[in-house]
Amino acid sequence: MNRLFIVSVIFAFVWGAHAQKSAPAASQLDQFAVGRHSFIDVGLPNDFYDVFLVKSSGRGSTIERISVTPAGDSCTEPPTTRVVSRTSTMSISELLGGIDPCAIPEKSLVRKSKRCKHCAVFSGVNVKLEAQCGARTRIIKSEILDDDLFSATPRTPEYTSWTMQLLTRLDGGAGPDVWNKPIFHTTSDKPSAGEKPDATLGGNLRSGKYDALFTNRDKFSDLYRLAESSPPYQGATVRLLSSTPVMPTDPTLPHYPPIARAARVSGTMTVNFLVNTKGETEDITFDEGPPMLRASVTEAITGWKFEVGDAGERVRATFDFDLNCVAKK
Repeated sequence: MNRLFIVSVIFAFVWGAHAQKSAPAASQLDQFAVGRHSFIDVGLPNDFYDVFLVKSSGRGSTIERISVTPAGDSCTEPPTTRVVSRTSTMSISELLGGIDPCAIPEKSLVRKSKRCKHCAVFSGVNVKLEAQCGARTRIIKSEILDDDLFSATPRTPEYTSWTMQLLTRLDGGAGPDVWNKPIFHTTSDKPSAGEKPDATLGGNLRSGKYDALFTNRDKFSDLYRLAESSPPYQGATVRLLSSTPVMPTDPTLPHYPPIARAARVSGTMTVNFLVNTKGETEDITFDEGPPMLRASVTEAITGWKFEVGDAGERVRATFDFDLNCVAKK
């Protein structure tokens, strides 16, 4: 028999046995939990916390995402909490990408300190996955850096990529994560409050059951209790205080620019304009008010209509832009 053939057979056998031994096994878990702390250096708030509770359910799984956002601005961005529950057709094993967290070697979990000793990190995600591995509870840490999120050619370690893919699957159908949310909210794009946690989940959140999923100095239970007890922000308002000597037939109000709300710009705006023969506004001038609000007022009154008999009238209108800020009052 050819010696090369014999060596090839032996090599194939040994390699096959090694591959079977080293290949990640499909997860046998029936539940697991994930804590995600996202931090970003643009706008306020800067920190976002999520807990994912995943359980097997029939042919798929159930996923609960509890999101807590600390106050970004004590005036316009109070702390919030949101609970979203959904059913996935994916099994636990499929959500985990066929990898058993209990079988991941500790040395394979590359830390940020080893990946990037001297580089600054401005944005990223700290993740902890908790799984019951036999008689012991295992927590697997992962650090997702700027480079992993934004680089065109990231050098992301294997299990960090696995974590990112897992989070994408867990977020599916639960609304956008922090990287896909607008920096400034309008009244129409603010997320709903979601569901109310049941008594058991609420008690677990308050008691600190999931605090170990985060390394931040602020405990998740404290952040949750603060957000839960914080009164909801009613939102900024715009009112037409007066329009003299005549009123438009349909006084559409200006919108409150998100950038102005973020900058805490408020107050009264007084504008003068002429009603032309078509019942429209022209020759617009401002007497007083923050310049940041002028474009919004101009856009609104340009669409106003007046009675034909109002032609030639010089109108003075005053608007009130109010943040309705509890902290300010």
